[in-house]
Amino acid sequence: SAYGAVSVFFQYHAQLRHLLEVSRQAFTPVPAVDSSVIMMQPFATPPYLAPDERWLFRLVKSAFAHRRKTLRANLLAAFPQTLTRTMLAEIYTALTLTEHARAQELTLQHFVHLAQALAHLSTGMPAVPQDMNLDEGVC
Repeated sequence: SAYGAVSVFFQYHAQLRHLLEVSRQAFTPVPAVDSSVIMMQPFATPPYLAPDERWLFRLVKSAFAHRRKTLRANLLAAFPQTLTRTMLAEIYTALTLTEHARAQELTLQHFVHLAQALAHLSTGMPAVPQDMNLDEGVC
């Protein structure tokens, strides 16, 4: 799948618009894939504000670290000092994620909410803040 950590990074920072496809035959030497031209228009303010952008992108990078593993397995491996299965179960319930969710199934909004929940955990607060706006569907 083409959706990965870089996709989430760009969605956070810019409005993306696909302009056109470029055939592999347009290049020398001919690559193994076709290309696309996209336009990126930077946001003045991201569509969803993360508590800490560095933390958000560390989380995103960890989530996509092993594409064939579940999001839960990747996060538990990346944050063993911070997360437990019980904590993740609480967060998953609040975000309407299934236990088998994979990183490529999450939207930018899911990642921002996940970062908010983990930021709360790191400060000793409840994992899921009471004011978290969860208007996204099930993953």
